[in-house]
Amino acid sequence: MKYKVIFVNWTQPFFYNNKGKEYDLVDYEILINKVSVINARKFLKVPIKLYTDDVGYSFYEKHNMLELFDEIDVDTLNKHNEHTLDAGKWWTSGKSIAIGKEESPFLFLDNDFIVRSELPKSIFDYDLVHTHWELHRGKYFVTDELIKEYEVPINNFNQRMLMPNTSFVFMNDKRLQENYYSNHVNVVLKEYKDIPEWLWLLSDQSILGYCARELNSKVGCIEDKTYLGFSEEQLFSDVSQKDCGYSPMWVDSNSSNIIGNFKYWHIWLDKFTIKKDLKYRKFVINKLNNILNENKDKVLM
Repeated sequence: MKYKVIFVNWTQPFFYNNKGKEYDLVDYEILINKVSVINARKFLKVPIKLYTDDVGYSFYEKHNMLELFDEIDVDTLNKHNEHTLDAGKWWTSGKSIAIGKEESPFLFLDNDFIVRSELPKSIFDYDLVHTHWELHRGKYFVTDELIKEYEVPINNFNQRMLMPNTSFVFMNDKRLQENYYSNHVNVVLKEYKDIPEWLWLLSDQSILGYCARELNSKVGCIEDKTYLGFSEEQLFSDVSQKDCGYSPMWVDSNSSNIIGNFKYWHIWLDKFTIKKDLKYRKFVINKLNNILNENKDKVLM
């Protein structure tokens, strides 16, 4: 099947937190992004497309990264920038817009998602394949009462279902894509008294799950584990697995639609440690640089 890989860099969220500054990323974030793109090219062997805006284009040009991509779209996110939505709160909206606008089939990858093998052919039998299922809890849990209180314009809401993680999204159904896009736009362009974390996450991941259920889409995921939000393993270092009722970060999934034989490194899980632990940061940077050195013909150093 012919498809392409898309990456997205929407710069507007940066300026809501860094008013008056020039757009920039820390060095290791740039390195991660480079490796994500070259590994996608190396293992998937399909065209690579970047969605960004004018500021992002200038940034990639400054860092000699334009050559990494076969195609670059700035018009889509430039147009999205014309809206007055709070990009600091809806910080993944650019991703959702690109997923809604790209011609399917395609594979979206987060800028820190590094593929390490070919895609299993079984992926192409699905309308949607995502990374893993999540059980939202804490500040990300949404109730029927909250939807009514905030008057959220959302179709097919279900507070009890699992939600797809969208760091890896293989989209192969135009109806699902269009439904997701229209629901996302309806949510983020509406005015609210405030924008809590659950509302942002609903606009990104949750809506995709609701739309897939509404359309009875054939959905698969690449992980056989479900992520448990706000688990004891994730939040408390002094809790033991032997403690009564211990909650792990990952639990076994009962889904039959698991896509096996796919290798990847999603650095999102390491971001906190990279930022705080200098020794671990150096280890990751060395590992990433080794990948670059092995692929000099695929990236402009």
